[in-house]
Order: sequence, then C-alpha cells, then structure tokens
Amino acid sequence: MPRPSPLLQRTLVFVSLVTAGVVALLWLQSSRAKPQQRPPKERGRAARVLELAAIDAVPRTIGYGVVEAKREWQSIAEVSGEIVEIGEGVELGRVVQEGALLFRIEPRSYELEESRTEATVRAVRAQIDELKAREQSARASLKVEERVLELARADLERTRILYEGGNAPRLDLDDAERTVLTAEKAVQAIRSTLLELPASRKVLGAQLEQMQVGVKGAQLSLAKTEVVAPFTMRIREFNIDLHQAVSSGAVVLIGDGIDAVEIPAQVPVGTIGPLLSRRRAAATSGAAGRRARSRAPRVPSRRTAATRATRRAAPRPSPTPLSRPPAPRPRATRRRQRPQAQLRARRAASRPASASRTRGSRRPGRAASSGSSASIRRRGPSA
Repeated sequence: MPRPSPLLQRTLVFVSLVTAGVVALLWLQSSRAKPQQRPPKERGRAARVLELAAIDAVPRTIGYGVVEAKREWQSIAEVSGEIVEIGEGVELGRVVQEGALLFRIEPRSYELEESRTEATVRAVRAQIDELKAREQSARASLKVEERVLELARADLERTRILYEGGNAPRLDLDDAERTVLTAEKAVQAIRSTLLELPASRKVLGAQLEQMQVGVKGAQLSLAKTEVVAPFTMRIREFNIDLHQAVSSGAVVLIGDGIDAVEIPAQVPVGTIGPLLSRRRAAATSGAAGRRARSRAPRVPSRRTAATRATRRAAPRPSPTPLSRPPAPRPRATRRRQRPQAQLRARRAASRPASASRTRGSRRPGRAASSGSSASIRRRGPSA
C-alpha cells in the first residue's frame, strides 16, 4: 500500500484539528449557564435641602470714583496789563457768588486808545462836514460864475458889432474875448470841484467806518479788563497776585461749579447684570444664544463621512501616453515615471531566471533602480 504524501498528511491533521476545535466551541456554548441578571438599583446620596422663599430685593452695586464738578470754568486773560484790583473773598478754595468781581486789569492804556480813536472819528466827521460846506459854496459860486459868463458873452457880442461897424478898435474885441474865456475857465473849475467832492466824501465815509470799528474794539478791550464770575463756583486754582503783570492768553484762575457734580464710578462687570431691566436682559440672553448657535460646530452625517472615505480610498487614474501635463516640475515628473518603473520590475520578475540574469548582467544599474523604485511604490499605500 502506497504511503500518503507529507502534504496530504499535514492537510488531514489541520482539518481534524479545526473540526475538533469547532466541535469543542459549540459544546462549550451550548453547555454554559446563562449569566444571572441583577435588578437595577438606584444609587443616591444624602443631601441637605433648603427651601428658599421669594423676597423683594433692590439690586445694587458698589463702585468707586473721583467726584468731579459738572461745570468747570477757566479764566483766561484776554488783554495784557497789570492787576490793579482783586475781588473781595477771591482766594484759593473760597466760594464766589455769581456776578462777583474777580479781578481788574489796568484800564488806562485802553481808555487812552478809546479816546484816540474817538478823536480820530470826530476829525473825520469834521472833514465830511467841511466837504459838505465846500459843496454848497461851490454850487453858489457856480451860479455866480455862470451869470458872469453870460454877461461876458453879451459884452463880447456888442463889442464885435461895434468892431464890425468900425466904431471900436481891435483891442476892445480882444479884451472882451479874454473876459469870456476867463469866465468859462472859472465855471469849468467849479464844475470839476463838484464832481470830485462826492468821491472824497466816500473816502472819508470809509475812514469814518474804520475809526468807528476801532472805537468799538477799544471799548471791548476796556470791558475785558474787568472779569466777573459767570456762576457760583469754588476757586480751585488761583495764579495771580496784586500788581502782577499778566499777558494775554494766560490762565488766571480755575473754578468749579457747586450746583451739580459727577462721579465716573468703576464697578465690576459681573454686578451690572442685575441692574438691567428684564427686557434688556432677555434681549441680551437671546443674542448670546444666537451667537452660541452660530458658533456651534457642524457634525457631519454618516453618509457624508462614508462618501469622503470612498473618495479618499478611490485610486487616482494613471496618466495615459496621450495626456500631456502642462509644464510639469522635475519632482512631479519623477512621480509620474514611478508606475512605469514598477511595471518594468514586475515584468522582469515574471520572466525566467535565465532571462532576468541575462538582463541584469547586461544592465545591472537599470534593474537596481527599477527594484528600488518598485519597493518605494509598494510602501506608499501601506503608509
């Protein structure tokens, strides 16, 4: 009887062992007892209970700040000069009533300026009155000169008639013509004067307006030499003394109003919530909820996750000989050449040993490079 081969013996032993293992597993599952189930028990812990009763409470918070006056006034000297008077009770820290005199600056220089501008105004007005008188006088003189001119022309006509009749010499005719010309010249001069007087009056009128503005400016500067309190205040800063010279724009004193004060208090942020109204608190909580919902991350579904996994697992098609990628970089070119090197390595492995040896002996460098590229390509999917 022929003896069975070792491969068949190993197969029979393996099948018998697997069958015995399956039979033993089925027997153990059928013969084991069911586990005992315990009824669920509620686990609890002892706790103290405190009943709270609703009470009416006034929400309040505590903040700290610096008391500041609602109104603050700085007295700035608008004119320069010497301090000649300081109001009674005007001292640092004292309260000054509204309308009380604070200080007075030397007013004599501004009074002199006012007197000078007023004198200039009176002089310009006198010139205007003089022009008016000259105009009236010129009009009266014009009437007289026109009458003289008429008489001279009549005398000239009589002299010409006598000269033509031979009863008067040529000298009388020349004298009559000269008299007419002199009268015409006087009339023309008076008329020119009457034409120039309105323009001169306009110039003096403009000068009068300018001088009147100067008078008002001098009066305004004179009024600024006396400073009074605009409202009841407490003097916080006082920078002048009697007979001290101050310049225009200098800060003389600073006062704070006592009718109202402000306290910019700083309170903790957590204590502001109870002070808000219910509607505002509800609106604030609703807005916070909407912001929380908008910030919540989106949970992908199973279908989306499976689709993404399928897309990631799907192999990319290998480039065909007809496809020409636009201007590939050298590194990308090497990656596309790896499938061709792997295909060559597989073909070399499928050939007989003699052919592979011959090919390896002829071109050992290329076979080594193909094998290395194939090994790198196989490691890629496992990674």
